[in-house]
Amino acid sequence: MTIRISTNQVLDTGVQAMDNSLAEAMSWQQKIDSGKNYSKASDNAYAVARGVRLDFDTERLNMYTSNQNFVASSMSNTDTQMTSIVNQMNAVKQLMVQSNDGSLNATDYQALQQAAQGYLDSIKQMSTAQDGTGRPIFASTVNQVQIEPNVTVNTNLKFSDVFGGSGSGKTDVIQKIQDFVNYLGNLASGKTVNPGTTFSINSSVGIGPLTGSTASVTSLSANANAKTGSFTIQQQTVNGVASVFLQDGSGSQTTPVAVPANASSIDFGNGVVISLSGNDSGANIAAALAGKNITVTANQIPGTTQTVSGGLDQAFTQLTIMQEAAGAIAKRVDDSKSATTSIGTNLKATSSALLDTDMAAATAQYTKAQTILSAAEAMFAKISQSDLFSKL
Repeated sequence: MTIRISTNQVLDTGVQAMDNSLAEAMSWQQKIDSGKNYSKASDNAYAVARGVRLDFDTERLNMYTSNQNFVASSMSNTDTQMTSIVNQMNAVKQLMVQSNDGSLNATDYQALQQAAQGYLDSIKQMSTAQDGTGRPIFASTVNQVQIEPNVTVNTNLKFSDVFGGSGSGKTDVIQKIQDFVNYLGNLASGKTVNPGTTFSINSSVGIGPLTGSTASVTSLSANANAKTGSFTIQQQTVNGVASVFLQDGSGSQTTPVAVPANASSIDFGNGVVISLSGNDSGANIAAALAGKNITVTANQIPGTTQTVSGGLDQAFTQLTIMQEAAGAIAKRVDDSKSATTSIGTNLKATSSALLDTDMAAATAQYTKAQTILSAAEAMFAKISQSDLFSKL
């Protein structure tokens, strides 16, 4: 059997071998240069499609990371403010304790009031503070963002949740401190209760006709200027003008008040007011009131020591609860950061293993392809110089 090999066959085989080796070498060179195992979808449709999905997951993870960083920064600012506010509030509560010292005088109370006012002004400023971008740290509304799949957190604390206010259902922190400042001012001025406080009056005057007079008592009241204590009504007549005044057990008395004929009311100047009706002379009314006793007692409502102190306790508790809420959000973000960091690492590893070039393997394959190419070129050169080709 005779096998005939033509010159063209030998030439084509050599050229094809060199082309194949060159193409393979260039392919490995491209993988090494780009760092990517596939340059187009047709190289490996599954791997490329899977890579696109991994890229999407990575971008979404980057969004979560951005949100985490935003919330972490916001909560850091919030924590700084809340810590300062709680410290100021704690100082206010210490002033409340000091104000209960029975040895304090008016000057001492004035000093405490000034200190409390300073803390109040400071807390007011911190309540309206803004972050570096000009956003309120304690906004009127609460925004939310996702920090990982199916996990949403608040980006800030709501102003009304922290400081309360009208219609919020929360303790009005600013007002409670203001009540305390007013309370200290009243102590400094010698008042035993706050302006606006209601009072009870126990009196021997009674409601109805005055004995020996046609006038009748329609009501007894104590206004915002009242002081607590027990008093006796006294009368005097100077130059024919009848007057009355209140005197306490120590002999101190109010300024005498003239009683005109048919008087409709008598204001003793210390907050006690007697309302009258009917027609009678001032002298008869004064004589009928003389010797009557009046006891003024403050009711337990805002403005007393107990309620002012209780209000500060409520405000302090509310602030510390909200401080804990900010800390809980920050802790949730920290946990989420750890989780997403781990996921991100796995995504990068998976994507790299699927799409990135294995440099060691690619370099070895490139070297192999280059070696084969060099061998093919050398063989082609040798063949082309043989007698077969020289006789063509």
